[in-house]
Amino acid sequence: MTDADGRWTFDWKDWDAWTSRFPASQVYAGLPATQTTDGWINPESLFYGVMPRMQSASNYGGAMLWDRSGDTAYDGYYGKAIKDFV
Repeated sequence: MTDADGRWTFDWKDWDAWTSRFPASQVYAGLPATQTTDGWINPESLFYGVMPRMQSASNYGGAMLWDRSGDTAYDGYYGKAIKDFV
């Protein structure tokens, strides 16, 4: 989600409202795979803060990485780090 100036913002109320609009669908979190991408979240913060909250949505389906080529450039570091808890 972005603000009026196009900056990335996030609010859990928006997440709850958005996921509840699609109860019959699975919702996936799109995660940047490289640290140089805006919105990147380090694996520890993702594990302890973000994923438990996202996974509380009844229609949470999982996570997807973008850009996968960025992840493979670092020997799959991010994908390997988050694989078991997303």
